[in-house]
This record gives sequence, structure tokens and C-alpha cells, in this order.
Amino acid sequence: MTYPSGGETLYQKEQYSIYWTSQDIGNYVKIELCKNGYTYYTIATSTHDDGFYQWQIPTSVSGSNYYIKITSIQYKYISNTSGTFDIKPQYITVTSPSSSSILYGGKTYTIKWSADIYASNVAIYCELGDDSFLISSSTPNDGSYAWIVATSLSSSPSYKIKVSSATNSDIYDYSPYFRINERLIDVYTPASGDILRIGKTYTISWEGGVSDSYVDIYLEINDNLQYIDQAYNDGSYSWTVSENYHTSSSNRIVIYSISDSSNYDYSGTFTIRRETISIT
Repeated sequence: MTYPSGGETLYQKEQYSIYWTSQDIGNYVKIELCKNGYTYYTIATSTHDDGFYQWQIPTSVSGSNYYIKITSIQYKYISNTSGTFDIKPQYITVTSPSSSSILYGGKTYTIKWSADIYASNVAIYCELGDDSFLISSSTPNDGSYAWIVATSLSSSPSYKIKVSSATNSDIYDYSPYFRINERLIDVYTPASGDILRIGKTYTISWEGGVSDSYVDIYLEINDNLQYIDQAYNDGSYSWTVSENYHTSSSNRIVIYSISDSSNYDYSGTFTIRRETISIT
């Protein structure tokens, strides 16, 4: 016996080549999977003595201390065995997205999974009903993948992620159903570093990202939210900085979808100051 030689870990549903050498034992051999001195099952009742046999391990076999036994059909007293090896099941478990996930076109999210498989790489797909599109044909089986959600995907609560072995499509798992919405709110101004003066009027601008007719606008001052207004979702709002605001260098505008509180975005961090007069 040259393979398995002993000490290997083999996986269910994978194909392996059993190799051996022989001389003057007849034209045919029997191949058996054995454990603890007993035949667990017969791999081949009679196959040519050509030194090679392709074996796919069934899911019914799992555990340790297995070995291969090859016996001459013509001379039944002539046989040899391999060293012992382990057989393990393969699994993939997709952990993210979850059933509560809401993803948005154009944004990047992490697909996560755990796996114990023979292959070094996995393939990843996104499915909606009978439609499936490839995310990656082969990426390292390291448990995570950064996925940019295509903006062409329509809104639906019935998407699934499929992660499979890159070399064996019989080994796979699905995520739960999750939602993809077409776009996310993007706040453009005020921008980081802007200085806004109390009493002056400025334009808050954003990309709508939702089908709602209105959005809610807040001012965040040192991590505290203050409501500004509910504005028409046309991407622009004229805002007069109130006299009630204190000067601060840690301010952001936050815009929320009124129908989906998970759909929101922040502006850059800006400063609020009072007008100053310089006497020269």
C-alpha cells in the first residue's frame, strides 16, 4: 500500500485515489475499508490489479483508526493493509448575513462562515428565488469575505447567501433570508472641517436612498441628538443655525429614513461658532 499510508485525515464526499504495488497475485483484487480487525464495508468486490482505484467516501463513514485492506482474488491468502487514518464529515455554516440583516446597494458588508472542508477555497453566491449570481468563484476559506452589494439588485426580503466548497459543489450552506434595499442615505454636506456660524443659513445635502417622501433631520452635538425638522426627500434642506446652539467643534448632521430606522447617515464633523468682530 502506498496511499493511504497512515496518519491522513480524509473527508466524506471527496474522491481519493487508493494506490498500491503488487507482483504475481493475479489480475484482480478486492478492496475493503476496515477498522479494529473487521471489514467496515467493501469498497470494490473485484477490480483490476492495476495499482490504482478511485474511491469516493460516503457520508455513512466517520471516525478514526480506519485502514484499507487489499486482497488478491486468485490467492485469497495474499493481502496487505494501509496504516490507519481518520475520516471526517465536511460542513459549512453561514453566520452572516442573518435573518435580521438589511443590506443596501453600493455598500460593503462582510459575509461570514465557519467550515471544516477538504478544499482551501470556497465559492460564494447570492440567490433570489430561482436566480443566482456569482459573488466569488474562489476565495480563501478564512471565514469572511467583503462583499460590495451591486446597485442593480432590486429591493427584496428574500435574498440568501450560499457558500460552497470551491472544488465540491455538494458541500454548501445557506444564510437565512435577508433583505436588500436599493440604496442607502448618503449625507454630503456639511463636510468634515466646515465652520458654520450661528445665525447663518447653510444647505444640508444628501442622496435620498429611500422611496420615502420625507426624511428626519437631526443635529448631533457631542453625541447628543437634537431634532431639526422633517424635510422633503429631495436631497436639499436650508438650515439656519439656531441662536440656541452653543459653540462646539464636534457636530454632525444625521438624516434618517422615516420608514426604516436602520437607514441613516452622518455628515462629516463640523464646527459651530458665533460671528466674530475684529476691531482694527
